[in-house]
Amino acid sequence: MKHDDENTQDISESMGLFEAALRPDEITLESPRIETVLVAVDGSNQTATTEALGRAAADILEARIVSMDAPPQDQDARETVQGILAEADRHGAGLLVVDAPFGEDIGALEMQSLGSVVDILLEESSLPLLIARHELGDAKATLRNPVLVVDWSPRLQGPPAAMAAALAHAGGEVLMIAVPEPVVLEGIRRLLGDEEGKRLTDELVSRAEVRLSGSLVAAMNKLADQEGFRVRFQVRSGSSLVNAVTDEMGTTERVLIVGHGDHDGGHGLQHVRELILASRGPVLAVKAS
Repeated sequence: MKHDDENTQDISESMGLFEAALRPDEITLESPRIETVLVAVDGSNQTATTEALGRAAADILEARIVSMDAPPQDQDARETVQGILAEADRHGAGLLVVDAPFGEDIGALEMQSLGSVVDILLEESSLPLLIARHELGDAKATLRNPVLVVDWSPRLQGPPAAMAAALAHAGGEVLMIAVPEPVVLEGIRRLLGDEEGKRLTDELVSRAEVRLSGSLVAAMNKLADQEGFRVRFQVRSGSSLVNAVTDEMGTTERVLIVGHGDHDGGHGLQHVRELILASRGPVLAVKAS
């Protein structure tokens, strides 16, 4: 028994070194300054949902709303994106609201694509992108109670969390979900070495995730006290990110917020695409600079 305790202590010490290497000393969340919300609709069966999300976002963020008609998905996608981004720049938009194919629309895409316009916007736009999916009963309540995917990378934690706080202020709730991904766990095992890596348990991984996310959770709780919203934090191990998040959300109407960046090798962006395709509710993709 003593031997097992020593093994656990050894692993914990190594995990502590790993955590210290990744964890920032402190995270300061700055509320995003969004003065204009641009809503781009294409006349599909999701136009009403997209417009409702745009109105709700503008109301919560105390921003003005600008609407534009975008060509249907079967038109030249890159030209459409250029038009949307030009309109966003002209109005100084800080948030884009668009739709991704859902229901009957997605059948033609064989469940493999979000539609070229959304795919290109995810890659090329630096603005937060709010993507409509299934129709909603209460768009404002959906946005006021976001589910935030917590990334292991400190660089990707701040901007999505700040957006979640901005939407939840004055009475909402932010559910923070951390899911240790297999690719990350493999990196930890390599760092620990063969012997310690083999003894890496779900409990130790969860403890590491809590510590890695500790600065972000502390910053969110501090902001929650100031802005009057609630925060919950969960670690879900033993499941893929997509399965863990969709299982947790179920059929509830909550917006899912996820971050990605230009320097994550496309791994984060692929997660965003998978989460959008799997989600019934809207997804807010936030790019970290």
